[in-house]
Amino acid sequence: MIKKKLIITVALTVCLLVACTGATLALLTAVAGPVENTFTVGNVQLTLTETTGESYQLIPGHTVEKDPRVAVLAGSESCWLFVKITKSSDFDDYLICETAQGWTHLGGYEGVYYRSVEATPVDLEYDVLKNNSITVKDTLTAEKMSNLVASPTLSIRAFAVQSHSVETALDAWKLIAEVGE
Repeated sequence: MIKKKLIITVALTVCLLVACTGATLALLTAVAGPVENTFTVGNVQLTLTETTGESYQLIPGHTVEKDPRVAVLAGSESCWLFVKITKSSDFDDYLICETAQGWTHLGGYEGVYYRSVEATPVDLEYDVLKNNSITVKDTLTAEKMSNLVASPTLSIRAFAVQSHSVETALDAWKLIAEVGE
């Protein structure tokens, strides 16, 4: 009987030691879930469209419909948006064109205009030319047109730079110039 009590006591002591050891280990361990981060590329997308054609007649005093539009597309980050309007050397002798409201001339850069655009969940479209038109000067004469060697031309290009960490339009334009406008 004493042996039986001794065996039961030893068995209970072992069980107690195992339980205490397990509880101690349980108190001293912990598991934390993983932290996952996703990094995406900043995105600025734009389009430049026109629906009015490519070739126009010079008729003195006539207003020509011309509707170039630049759009910053949905999902784009905040950006500096630019248009560069390049005129042939004789353009201003024959035609008058102005930029649409909202564009600011970038001082020191001929034909470069900009605006700041906030991040957008929808497409944002901007007219480039005032009233979507160009006017043929009313002082244009048949004699002046007969001296025309080549037709006046107008070229419009659009650019955008994500504005995060780019403080000014000038800084943004310099980035465009670095990669080759």
